Amino acid sequence: MAPLTMTAREVIDFTMIRLKDDRGVHLETALAMIGALAGHLCAEIGVQARRALGDRFDPRDLETFCEVQGKSRERYVLGNLVDRWMFQEGRGFWPCLAAFADQHGGAMPDQEALRKHVVETFYKPEFGIPRLPDRHQPAVPPVTLLQKLGGEYVPRLTLYLDTLTDAVTALAFAAQTLMTDALAAKVMPLDIMLRILAESAVPMARLHPDDLEA
Repeated sequence: MAPLTMTAREVIDFTMIRLKDDRGVHLETALAMIGALAGHLCAEIGVQARRALGDRFDPRDLETFCEVQGKSRERYVLGNLVDRWMFQEGRGFWPCLAAFADQHGGAMPDQEALRKHVVETFYKPEFGIPRLPDRHQPAVPPVTLLQKLGGEYVPRLTLYLDTLTDAVTALAFAAQTLMTDALAAKVMPLDIMLRILAESAVPMARLHPDDLEA
């Protein structure tokens, strides 16, 4: 566990430095950054797993992996190879957040409703924009945070860890730490923090990682 917790601390420290302005660190934006990065890594894990299968993968097996592309250049990815470390693994991002929510008397957003919403907003301006009260919107949309800062997190995520799957868990630990501190300081309700994380992570787990361009 030590490499995971050290990586989580590294992520938090870097986030505090990178997002700080003259008013401090905007908690909503910090949570959105961590959620977006976790989603992006889940998409990368899925794409890498699909490529590793090579000719052994049946393109008709849409449940395992599916790539969607319309008239615009963006591509989206779906299927169990992508969802495994977002929703299914015990140390995946969503299960770790759900465990935290249970421990603190909260609940995760409706997963199926969120997943449906994300798919319905493919190729639309509202894709990836968290559905939150205006006062709790991140200062920068999650996809823009990834475009501007995502690459700077890579050295922090690989300093102590060897795999992207462990990095997803470390990001969940970082999110848990931020929420613990926020709850102790009574600066934001738990349900809002969970919504920010979920609504930042799930859309970014659908965006093809190769298409993440500024």
